[in-house]
Amino acid sequence: MKATLDIPDDLYRRVKARSAMEGRPVRSVAVQLFQHWLDGPPTPETPPSAAELTEAELAAAPWLAITRRAIKPRMSHDMDEIRASVAKGWAAEAADQYHKWVEWSDEDQTYIGKCPDLITGIHGDDPVRVYADLCEVVEDVLCHFEETGKPLPTCRTRPMMEIADV
Repeated sequence: MKATLDIPDDLYRRVKARSAMEGRPVRSVAVQLFQHWLDGPPTPETPPSAAELTEAELAAAPWLAITRRAIKPRMSHDMDEIRASVAKGWAAEAADQYHKWVEWSDEDQTYIGKCPDLITGIHGDDPVRVYADLCEVVEDVLCHFEETGKPLPTCRTRPMMEIADV
């Protein structure tokens, strides 16, 4: 694969000079450095946050903010896996706007997970597992909307506190 890197002139001249003195092409030096960086332990510093992106960078590539949150250290560099991770990250963020809950159904004698703006519901014996499955299904539904280019449904269901007469 070919890549173009914008390297400061002074740094490139020094790298080129040293690689020439060692009789090595700059390409092999770069490959060695990339390999060493990937094989080494993750840097203790936290990755740059989306807040560090300039307005111009975000305007030119708004997906950068989502990508930075979805990419994890040491994850595969396979583009299909990266795309899937970014899509899942986006879906997880988008899913937060939809109200989801689990309730016991006396009629069905099971727990039912609901997200009425997107799906009718799922069921199971363990309420924690039902909620986790519900969240996963909601994310899958949102990914399907994104993949097919359909607009997301409007969030109409809102949480409401029950008021008890005292």
